[in-house]
Amino acid sequence: MMGFWKPDRWGAMLFPGLLALFLGAPGSAQVKSDKTIKVAVNLVLVNATVDGPDGRAVTDLKAEDFTVTEDTTEQELAIFRPTTSPFHLALLIDVSASTVSKIELLRAAAIRFFDQLSPDDQIAVVEVGDSAKLVEGFTSDRARLAAAVKRVGNTPSSTTRLYDSIIYALDDLLKDVKDRKALVILTDACDNGSQANYHRMNVSVYKNDAVIYALLVDTADDQLRVLQDNLEWASCVSLVLCADTRVSEPLIKRVAHRLVERLPKSCRVSLYQNQYRRKLINILPCELSREKINLAIEESKPFCDSVLRFRERSPTPDSQYLSVAIVDSLDAAQDRFPVELQKTIPVLLVKNLSDVEIDHEISKVVRAIPANADEVGQDLPGVYRVLRDILVRASQSTGGSSFNLAALEQADEYYTQVARELRTIYSLGYYSKDPSPLFRSVRVKVRQPGYAVKARRAYLPK
Repeated sequence: MMGFWKPDRWGAMLFPGLLALFLGAPGSAQVKSDKTIKVAVNLVLVNATVDGPDGRAVTDLKAEDFTVTEDTTEQELAIFRPTTSPFHLALLIDVSASTVSKIELLRAAAIRFFDQLSPDDQIAVVEVGDSAKLVEGFTSDRARLAAAVKRVGNTPSSTTRLYDSIIYALDDLLKDVKDRKALVILTDACDNGSQANYHRMNVSVYKNDAVIYALLVDTADDQLRVLQDNLEWASCVSLVLCADTRVSEPLIKRVAHRLVERLPKSCRVSLYQNQYRRKLINILPCELSREKINLAIEESKPFCDSVLRFRERSPTPDSQYLSVAIVDSLDAAQDRFPVELQKTIPVLLVKNLSDVEIDHEISKVVRAIPANADEVGQDLPGVYRVLRDILVRASQSTGGSSFNLAALEQADEYYTQVARELRTIYSLGYYSKDPSPLFRSVRVKVRQPGYAVKARRAYLPK
């Protein structure tokens, strides 16, 4: 988790339109050889909810109460579906490590959610993990749906292909559905492993007329624990001090001190020295205190009088530490280190180097150290804001909503809100005569004053 970017909405949506302009779009004007012009029209469906002056949902409006404008042109309504019309709803359940730990709770909440929907609603269940797995196709049979939910999360998943799963639900699962469409997603918003990026996902969102609801679970603490479990090794550096002569000992120690001061403050250090023939001594276990590390460096005796047997006495290249050897000559590196070790660990050759050159070499070593869990953890709130904002914007652009769950235990509460809001949605349809394949804005209003409308804001022609 996976620098971070902020969504570039215009770039995400204008590029596909420009591409379609060159390749030919379904809604483009066609000119026949007999000079008769036939204009193809695209059916555009807009989902909208309306609140009255008192802030409560209004569910008894008629088609004549609405106006719909595309860009600057008012449209003639061809389809009006009241709030009681059924939905085809796809439920996406994230089964990543941060959510699957409470899978029984999620299953029970999903089953209760089904019971709150209209009996005529058709529901499909999709598991979001290593792939978008269709657990159950569209059905109104609650018993089949309950059985399907109990199969969710049974197979361990190492990735979370969230964006791929959203695209699958919109472009494939809901593609041929003629009724009203909805997508409900329970996730922590952290995509991991998708082939598509969020730009490609946005294209599907704006090309489809499904209303999207995102239930966003805050799993930052769980994610930090995962990072600590998997990146703990990256916060440990093993320093190996080697000098050909006693004369070089002060130089080796001085460089070691300078390297330690350049390491991240959360980086722990262990210290090794060669003291006896064919034997490497660990004189300092993994330590965080800079004071203790520097004291151990001063007490060390980094003499090299034989070939160092790293594979027997110190961390190997594939161990849980990054090893850095500080040596005072090229001979010490080539003659006293195994060839395979020279190729796999950073070696600081410090003899006859100026302070500026030494600092340059130290910088290269520091850059080779992977980010440690503490540093990544500090940026987690920012990472989450970016990832969650992608789904917040996606849901809002369709006329849907997003909900922030402090814990998975709140899934019941917000499923209830989604079920309630679905019963307040009007669906309005018109035929756009604009042949342009580019991004278009949509605005829905109620003719009576004092009414607030939440609706699809824009779309891309299919």
